[in-house]
Amino acid sequence: MKLFRYRLESVLTVRTREEDQAREAYAQVLQARARAEATVNQERATLEAYHATLRTAREGVSNRQHQLVYLNALKQQQGLCERCSAEMAMIEKMVTERREAMLVARRRREALTRLKEKQQAAWKADFAKAEEAMIGDMITARYGLGLREVSV
Repeated sequence: MKLFRYRLESVLTVRTREEDQAREAYAQVLQARARAEATVNQERATLEAYHATLRTAREGVSNRQHQLVYLNALKQQQGLCERCSAEMAMIEKMVTERREAMLVARRRREALTRLKEKQQAAWKADFAKAEEAMIGDMITARYGLGLREVSV
């Protein structure tokens, strides 16, 4: 009997490659999210430091000019934090999209893999039946051969 040959093997290979690419894209966007989170946390810490500095400047002896400098720095830092937060929201959206793309690619590959397993199981069952039939024919032929020798 012929060896098992899955006719959609090339399609399965392409789907596997697509899944790998989707997984890599998802990993890259997760790394980007981690970097963005670190940046947001760092900028928020800097903003808190500016707030603390401004509080101490107001409590202590400082002139109005120094306080204005701190206020301007505070406004710039708040703007930077808002931009970082907007970038973080965009990256979160990308994470969701890439995750969905990865899951779709996985489902498509798994469907072909399940089909291959079913076809291979059917092939094995057919092979086992053919093997049993061949063994039965061999036994019948040998038994029949033995009868002919006895009757001669």
